[in-house]
Amino acid sequence: MQVLLPCSHDLASAASKYLHGLESGDVPVTLQLSGSVFYATSAGLQIMQLPWDREASCRLPLALWRAVIDQHFPNCSVLPVRHELLAQLERYRASHGLRDCEHALETLLATSQPAGHA
Repeated sequence: MQVLLPCSHDLASAASKYLHGLESGDVPVTLQLSGSVFYATSAGLQIMQLPWDREASCRLPLALWRAVIDQHFPNCSVLPVRHELLAQLERYRASHGLRDCEHALETLLATSQPAGHA
């Protein structure tokens, strides 16, 4: 059976510091399951409730996690900042007509460099 798990920004953010610090190998993962499972039978589509205490453990190859992150967030890293600071950066971006926060940061850094230092 194959189960598809979305690679959300939250997953990338929560795991990035830990997983980026590792060089190789496998990472133990425990999936905590709850909710409903739909499955097909000869009688048609069926539904089954999963109790709150169900979990499954496995080992995630670090190389696979890195490949998934690189596929979904190529050449990116997570930069945790306070909501107020992100709002300030967004206002700066909008007022200067910049297309995204990355360009706003580049502009701010370029203007803060002393002459002759790039």
